[in-house]
Amino acid sequence: MKNWMIASALGLALSGSMLGGSALADTVFGKRPALKDVVKISALLDQPEQYLNKEIKVEGIATDVCSMRGCWMKIQSDRKKESLLIKVNDGEMVFPMSARGKNTVIQGKLVKRTIPVNEVIELEKARAEKAGKKFDPASVKGPRTVYMFKPSGVVIAD
Repeated sequence: MKNWMIASALGLALSGSMLGGSALADTVFGKRPALKDVVKISALLDQPEQYLNKEIKVEGIATDVCSMRGCWMKIQSDRKKESLLIKVNDGEMVFPMSARGKNTVIQGKLVKRTIPVNEVIELEKARAEKAGKKFDPASVKGPRTVYMFKPSGVVIAD
């Protein structure tokens, strides 16, 4: 009996390594991305209107994660100093803080949102307070258009 249990455990360990063991350790949210083609984040940011509401797949390193509810992540672009915001409704998916620095594959749709002036003022005020800087509400000249990626599936590599 003892030998059978050891053989079973060894068999499971070997089958995991033959299946590409790292895939077994990945963290998956929603449906595992299945599209073959990956769109570069730089291409997405250069021509967002071309990709609006189309199911696509992107990939990059997670650079930041919402520390309150895990409802968003920033993914580094293939160009320096650019990132793509991955946003879900609270509780749909909860991205862990441990995702930072890990390769992430996301499938979903790019959506456009226009943020009203009063919300832009509140966002900028909070950002300034966090940075210890002064903020002048008159510096906000109008609503702001932002693009966010709404995922149907996310894989964070371990």
